[in-house]
Amino acid sequence: MLIGPDQTRFSVHKDVLCQRSSFFNAAFSGDWKEKNERKIALPDDNEELFSKFLGWAYTDDLDLGDEANERRTLAVPLYGFADKLGATALKNKIMDQLCNKVSRKVVPSTKMARRAFDDLQDGCKMQEYILDAWIYQNTPLDFKPPYELPESCMNKLVCRLFEQRTQKFWRRNSDTGFGRRCCYHQHDSFAPKRPKCEDDDDDDDDDTSDDE
Repeated sequence: MLIGPDQTRFSVHKDVLCQRSSFFNAAFSGDWKEKNERKIALPDDNEELFSKFLGWAYTDDLDLGDEANERRTLAVPLYGFADKLGATALKNKIMDQLCNKVSRKVVPSTKMARRAFDDLQDGCKMQEYILDAWIYQNTPLDFKPPYELPESCMNKLVCRLFEQRTQKFWRRNSDTGFGRRCCYHQHDSFAPKRPKCEDDDDDDDDDTSDDE
């Protein structure tokens, strides 16, 4: 692997990449030249993000940093990088760690929100998490111009607040105290549902029957 503009070299097992990422699986399984050359270059990405991806790919552990600012700084770009690679399980891992921190009074910053709404795919789970975390912790925000937040973020926050008032919006669980275990997950062949996620589906069915 050649990463970044300086083409920093990483030696990686192909099977690990293919098991963790739909992008790498396609690159090494299809008719791409990378399959024959056994080499992929990602000149637009940086070494820190790839190192985080690689550490997770081999160990299933993720270190976003010990301090709140470290986590907020790294979480959004790493989520975007994971999305680019089709590493859905890594995106879910990021969301799990962030949700655990919210339950300990650590909330997203406006800087983190700007980056998420400017750089990530519209409607992604990271954006949903940021809005929900603010509402959950009653985070004070300045709605007067000049706005610190993108217009799309402000509009969705208002809609989220309306949803909170009109339906059963918060469904806590004993693990995090914030949302469902699975509500900020995505699932595909690279990130199948875990038993805890299946339990959440069962609970949702029960909640529906109780709302009569």
